[in-house]
Amino acid sequence: MLSRASFRTASRLVSGCDLLLMLGFFLPYENVAPTLIVNRCEVMLPGPAHRFFVKQEHDSYFREVATCLTKGGG
Repeated sequence: MLSRASFRTASRLVSGCDLLLMLGFFLPYENVAPTLIVNRCEVMLPGPAHRFFVKQEHDSYFREVATCLTKGGG
């Protein structure tokens, strides 16, 4: 379990990120940068303008991303 000081430090670091990759249980409430959320199911997270949702399985989605990056496409 994180201490309050550790949580505040983590929150400050997350809020300043330009790109953040996180596990699903670390919800990006503090992040104000553009955020892509990939999940198989609906996500109970408010959807402000900087959050984008992809309803797809993680592995298949990121294989597609890797293929696009390898080909230099987008």
